[in-house]
Amino acid sequence: MRPFVAKLLMPSQIVLSGSGAERPRADGASTVQRMDSQRVTSTGPTRWCGTPMHVGVLNVVIGVPLALGSYWGLLFLLLNMPILMLRIVDEEAMLRCELEGYVDYTRDVRYRLVAGLW
Repeated sequence: MRPFVAKLLMPSQIVLSGSGAERPRADGASTVQRMDSQRVTSTGPTRWCGTPMHVGVLNVVIGVPLALGSYWGLLFLLLNMPILMLRIVDEEAMLRCELEGYVDYTRDVRYRLVAGLW
């Protein structure tokens, strides 16, 4: 593994583990649903980005192929990005309708995946 790229992957792990601390039910389940105990959180990584767990996943999808020197592995980014974006849009629509305070949260935290971009 290339040391420089391995160091770049470390923030991804911090973001992913921080997401779990802020949102105990933050996993990659395919079903998008609101949990009874779910609340709007604007502390930790969610201050800057609406979906920090997805940012961590994106960093891993980019960083692992680079760390292994497999540029072909970056092709998974082309597959992963549209799926990730569709999932975020789906989650957003559900949360806007079902989670009290989420609309106000989206006014404060405008970016869903990449701060300053989307």
